[in-house]
Amino acid sequence: MLVRIISGTVFVAIITAFFLLREFVDYRLFACLLWFLSLVGTIEVTTAMKKKMGKIELVMSIILGVILIPFHFLIRNTSFYSYVISF
Repeated sequence: MLVRIISGTVFVAIITAFFLLREFVDYRLFACLLWFLSLVGTIEVTTAMKKKMGKIELVMSIILGVILIPFHFLIRNTSFYSYVISF
């Protein structure tokens, strides 16, 4: 349990550092790093919930973690999206 607490603390520190330094990094690299960290988080949650979730829920959560972040990145970087909605 101590190892999981330490690794979670390091994970949160890395995410915080990425968000603080994102203005100094290319947005594509930041998107890739964000995708990777969300994928690692998704795998951690599915591993922790393996006994409570069925096989279909485990597969769907990993698939959604792999697909949704890059899909959002593609939509956000199209010219049509920037004219319609601006966040």
